Amino acid sequence: MAEILGVPVVVDNRPGANGNLAMDFVARSTDSHTLTLVNVGQVAINPHTYTTMPVDPLKDLVPVATAITGDLLLVAHPKLGVTTLTELIALLKANPGKFSYASTGSGGITHVVMELFKNATGIEIEAVHYRGAGPASQDMLAGTTHLIIDALSMYEQTVRDGRLKGIAVLSAQRSSILPDVSTMVESGFGDFVYPNWFGLLVPRGTPPAVIERLADANRRAQQSPQLRERLQDIGWVAAADTPEHFTSRIMQDYRVYREIVRAKNIRAD
Repeated sequence: MAEILGVPVVVDNRPGANGNLAMDFVARSTDSHTLTLVNVGQVAINPHTYTTMPVDPLKDLVPVATAITGDLLLVAHPKLGVTTLTELIALLKANPGKFSYASTGSGGITHVVMELFKNATGIEIEAVHYRGAGPASQDMLAGTTHLIIDALSMYEQTVRDGRLKGIAVLSAQRSSILPDVSTMVESGFGDFVYPNWFGLLVPRGTPPAVIERLADANRRAQQSPQLRERLQDIGWVAAADTPEHFTSRIMQDYRVYREIVRAKNIRAD
């Protein structure tokens, strides 16, 4: 984007509070040229799971465009002895409370989507919440926990080499990098499609002309064959769109996750 815009683009990593601090920093910016790259959890889940938020992403920030999309993957430890979603559900229903699933943090997407999965399938399984993807994946590999729903890109290699078992992709189509793993749709759960995505937001009050210029730069940048190939190699897809389409995507996910968070009384750490 720097080359397209003709100005330097400085990356300023601001971790903390599941991305809330970074969003707050950008919302307070007044230069009309400060963006934040957010994921679905920050704007569609955090507002429902945090008792207090330093920023309201729907009121204080404005969508520019989706940047990339990716698949979520339901992963099981091989010691469960299942290879299909049907087998997994049967095992869990026959052994309520015996197994556990890992989440990368209470109130995060790996937690919330697994609760949606429990509702859809009627299973009972306990959550084990970790502080981050690293510890969660380590215990999955060790067999301390038995299931997780997380970014396909996070578990591609361990599924390929057989250390973990890919059960189903939470999308309408199979993944090009794990084509042997079926989708939830194929397994009879036609509406269980929950995409993972990252997108760009700017402060409320940013001039429309600036927003359109940034959206156009994002679209042009994502036309690069090298970028698209690199993203595909790591399980992501270039998905540049318009501010209007990105707004619709955010609101759809916001409403879906609000319902499950309220129903399960889910709270962030």
